[in-house]
Amino acid sequence: FSSSLNSTVIEVWDYNSGRLVRRLDGHLTIVCCLALGPNHLFSGCCEGRWRMWDLSSFSCLRTMKAHKTVLAIQFDFDLLVTAGIDPNTSTIKLWDMKQGSVKKTLNGHKETIWCLQLDSQHIISGSEDRAIRVWDRNSGYCLHILEGHSGPVRCLQLINDLLASGSEDGDIRIWKQGTGELMNILTGHSSTIVSLNLEKETNQLISASFDGTLGLWEGFEVSNGVNGGFVTSCAFSPFCAYTIWIGRNCILAGGKNGQIVIWN
Repeated sequence: FSSSLNSTVIEVWDYNSGRLVRRLDGHLTIVCCLALGPNHLFSGCCEGRWRMWDLSSFSCLRTMKAHKTVLAIQFDFDLLVTAGIDPNTSTIKLWDMKQGSVKKTLNGHKETIWCLQLDSQHIISGSEDRAIRVWDRNSGYCLHILEGHSGPVRCLQLINDLLASGSEDGDIRIWKQGTGELMNILTGHSSTIVSLNLEKETNQLISASFDGTLGLWEGFEVSNGVNGGFVTSCAFSPFCAYTIWIGRNCILAGGKNGQIVIWN
């Protein structure tokens, strides 16, 4: 599944052949974010609505107004979480998927919320205000505020009990999720980190940056004074990498040039 910064359409691709299978229409403005569940696809857009799509029929089952703009969306079991831009403040909304209603609204960030991550106990958010907030998933209470980035926090990735954050300052920070302790700072990119993902079998962290490269990292769990081990860097395209996804023995990267590139 892919969306573009100049399109209101979601495109469905055959993973093996690279063939375009279907286009999902419905959003009236640019689709900003996607989240894939076992049976459904969730999408959020600039008009502030999210949509739930059935993966069997590709029909839209539900649409709800959430924010002024939906920039981040995550799904886990029966909980959908959205965030982005709101008229007076930036909020995180927790949705009851059975009822299609808001269960809880989390307030705390001072500016646009760019990214979210979920686990069984927590909701983690990153913002334009340069802070990362760790919330209790049940109570909605803010447990930790992680500060240190000198630029907006654009992406997050959970790594077991660790959390990786990428920022417009070009650094990746590794945090102890339970305590909020900073474990390591990974340097190597020369521009904004816009996407992070984890290769679970090798425990390698993969980063995409506006500097036009993908970075592969290992040995980043504990600070060792050598940037945590920047394994390699591969040029993505003459343009910028916007997002990355880990497939079967490959990395998929989408960029500003409108292409999806598959790396072995």
